[in-house]
Amino acid sequence: MGKSSILQFFSFIQAFLSGTPLRFFEERAWLPESIQPFLSHSNQIEAKLTFETDKGTQIIWHFQWRITDNLLCGENLKYQNNNNTVEVFTYPIKPQSNTNRIQVGSEIIDGLRLSGSILAILDTNIINDEESRAIAQAVLEWGQRIFSLELMNPEVMRRGATGNFWHFGHQGEWLSSFIATLSKTQKERIVARLSHIPLAQSPSHHI
Repeated sequence: MGKSSILQFFSFIQAFLSGTPLRFFEERAWLPESIQPFLSHSNQIEAKLTFETDKGTQIIWHFQWRITDNLLCGENLKYQNNNNTVEVFTYPIKPQSNTNRIQVGSEIIDGLRLSGSILAILDTNIINDEESRAIAQAVLEWGQRIFSLELMNPEVMRRGATGNFWHFGHQGEWLSSFIATLSKTQKERIVARLSHIPLAQSPSHHI
């Protein structure tokens, strides 16, 4: 897997955790089916991520998403602490089953068909266990804050479109608005950092 593929994977994670996995494909003008040749399962994106807290707690987040019908096929969040495994939530879809059941602790929710992650719609306040609730919130916040620069486009940056003051857009379309809201100190800091980047010089031409 190359660097671009890794950036694209994390961009998909951000869209998936926001509940809009198709947005990842729309931003690139791709059809979801176009990535099928690169998948180990012909019609699913499957990922298993492991995190570790400062206290050494292992967090495992696993999901399967089907590209052919934009459907979450399974998702599980658990953590291991002092050799004990705790399930935060699980959403297994079993073959020949008509029930899509989410289990959050001892709570069970039936009959849901989801596109993106459970975390995108789950009210984490229903999780009674404090550590489980904090872990679910941390994974969600981590994913939603992912911001990849792989789609930056110099031509789009020059258009000067107005947008969010805290974000300069996935292609740089709101860059001018973003810079305009920076304080004088912040702008000076950017200029100082850019001054250390050597600029490529055009080759001289002799007649």
